[in-house]
Amino acid sequence: MIGKVRWLFAGGSLAMAFVVTLGITIGIGLPMWSEYRSAPGVQSPIIFAPLIPIVFLIVWAATAKVRRDVIAVHEENSELAELSRRADERFLAHDPGVASTEDEFAQIVEHEIAALPAWITQAIQSDNVAIDVADELPGQPRTLGLYRRLGDTSEITLYRLPLSRAARSHEGLRRAVHDTLLHELGHLFGMTERDLDDYTIGNNPRPDAQRVHPPSE
Repeated sequence: MIGKVRWLFAGGSLAMAFVVTLGITIGIGLPMWSEYRSAPGVQSPIIFAPLIPIVFLIVWAATAKVRRDVIAVHEENSELAELSRRADERFLAHDPGVASTEDEFAQIVEHEIAALPAWITQAIQSDNVAIDVADELPGQPRTLGLYRRLGDTSEITLYRLPLSRAARSHEGLRRAVHDTLLHELGHLFGMTERDLDDYTIGNNPRPDAQRVHPPSE
């Protein structure tokens, strides 16, 4: 696949060099010949022919770096996509660590929302944040939660099946819901993934990440 992409970009680059060279030849070369065709010894535009391959090579060289960069980005994206696909397969190969019905999961989420500090609850209300639950995000089986800004409102969705697979016990499920809820609320307050990694609720918390308080009883 990568080899085909290389040939595709190489062909596209050749075509671009050809088109640019043709444009330069028509736009500059022919007007110059028209202007100087009466000069002694100038009988045909063929004298400009040696310049055409030179222009072509210059354009080809100018696009070489762009071509290499595009191919490198494509290869990196392909590698990341393959790693993500394999991670999805490994994650889905395990049965949910905790059996949780839709109603049971919704009750856990409601309990964690009710236990939030008053200042967070006020922010949720003032920012018109809807907190919802779903089985999973289509095509992204490892996504535990998602924050989305929808115009004047926001939405946080917690996904039952991924959270159930990630948990090892009912207490672990509560902890996973708790941490995921706080993670998505962090985005509500403008925190990036890098900011959240300073805390244990981050996707890739740093070794010295600040611990977040456990779920309420």
